Amino acid sequence: MLSEPGRVGTNASDGYPADAMVRAALNEGIGMKFAVIVACGIALLPTAAFADWQFTRWGMTPIQVVAAGKISGPIVAAPPNAKGEIEYIGSYRSGSHTFKTTYTFNGGKLSVVSLETTNGCQDLSVEMHSVYGKPVSESNIGIGRFMRWLDRKKLNDVQMLDFGDSCTLIYGKLDTASSSGL
Repeated sequence: MLSEPGRVGTNASDGYPADAMVRAALNEGIGMKFAVIVACGIALLPTAAFADWQFTRWGMTPIQVVAAGKISGPIVAAPPNAKGEIEYIGSYRSGSHTFKTTYTFNGGKLSVVSLETTNGCQDLSVEMHSVYGKPVSESNIGIGRFMRWLDRKKLNDVQMLDFGDSCTLIYGKLDTASSSGL
């Protein structure tokens, strides 16, 4: 199910090595919404161990993520992001929500999972508050609302960007080293 940029693979045994799958150049003219999502995702490049999101573990390779088997449909390789990280786009379903899901791999290892939906953002916000409680930070960012939770149980840094017509969840490893003092 992994593929080269623009090519959809049929299964994990297509034989494309992860480090050679994406060679396309970055597109110029990044939109404001995308720039905010990328900036928040870059902020999630932490160092904690034993964290995970759903069926994945931070540090998995693209093939291991696909082998975990809970991705709906094929995964398509995208051009490298602003930091040169490899990204794979797929879909994920949770309850009544269907998400466009981006799995970001830094050095070939899973580092960030972003989920975007264009419906049910108000319901999703309520669900996030139900699961994680009150956000550790919340602010209006001009084009929408930003919320952040620290899931210390699963060692995840969880962020939600609500743009009204769409919303994005960004999961990354929680950097526990910064909370230990000087």
